[in-house]
Amino acid sequence: MSAKFRGRYPETPTVLAPATPVDVTIPTGGGTHTSIVVHNGGVNPITALSYAIQPLARAGSFTAAPSGLPLAAGASLTISIIDQPCTAVVVRAESTLGSTANISAVSQG
Repeated sequence: MSAKFRGRYPETPTVLAPATPVDVTIPTGGGTHTSIVVHNGGVNPITALSYAIQPLARAGSFTAAPSGLPLAAGASLTISIIDQPCTAVVVRAESTLGSTANISAVSQG
């Protein structure tokens, strides 16, 4: 049995001003499995990355991204959220020197 497709968040460039965290909300349509890809489209590293799952009933707290930081120019990092139904995921990205985070996602379940 395959998981039900819930939605796709197309790759969206997000400008990161130096040392200023930026939050990007990704709707998941109630999916239980979400895969988020953060690609560094800038020239400086992305130095901090975290995410907060917005459960169906309450707000979630931020969790540090897995290993792989700083994210060098041209590199990508995938965050997999498994068996956690949610209405949205908020991705918080930051670059000490400023950069561009290209964020995309797919949700199913």
